[in-house]
Amino acid sequence: MTINEIKLLIDLCLSHCYFLYNNNIHTLEDSGPIGLALMVVMAESFLQHHEANAIKEASSLTPPINLKSFKRYVNDSHARFDIKNDALRFLNILNKQNKNIQYTIEMQSENKSLDFLDITITNTNNGKYQFKIHRKEAITNVQLKPSSSHDPKVLNGIFKGFVERAYSLCSTNYLEEELNFLTKKSLLQLNRRNKITTTIITSNNNH
Repeated sequence: MTINEIKLLIDLCLSHCYFLYNNNIHTLEDSGPIGLALMVVMAESFLQHHEANAIKEASSLTPPINLKSFKRYVNDSHARFDIKNDALRFLNILNKQNKNIQYTIEMQSENKSLDFLDITITNTNNGKYQFKIHRKEAITNVQLKPSSSHDPKVLNGIFKGFVERAYSLCSTNYLEEELNFLTKKSLLQLNRRNKITTTIITSNNNH
């Protein structure tokens, strides 16, 4: 196939998306089905293209925007600037790239912390950052109920995964707080059925 033929097929796949709702067929233009593998590649390419253009424009301004870092995971981005005004200027540049993609911004709090994905990042103002686990207010902290018929190995694995996450992400001064949360609150329902807390945490400490 030629490049033009591939482009034609991609345009066809992304021109319309059909879905059934309430026994009626609906159409979305310039869209594609979520389950289509092509959508993952196109979405990532789309964002990378516009982000690269925005960063290039930001660096060419007078005075330029000092973008110290820019990282994105799926649709959540983390960026660092010297001053707040630069962050707002860069937000405007991002939102000019495409009218269908509009960004919002969340600044660090007065205590220099910012929630990003499942961690809270705190700026220590000495060139380093500290990390702790972040949980949204709506979280129930119930992973599996005691009445669940899951194999105990699955329950053990769930709890172990949370412990491993604590050791991998938490800064030293937040680690004990997170482990106490896991053993006393977060997975209380699970722990009532499986006495695995001490064994797993001891195993991690031995590493």
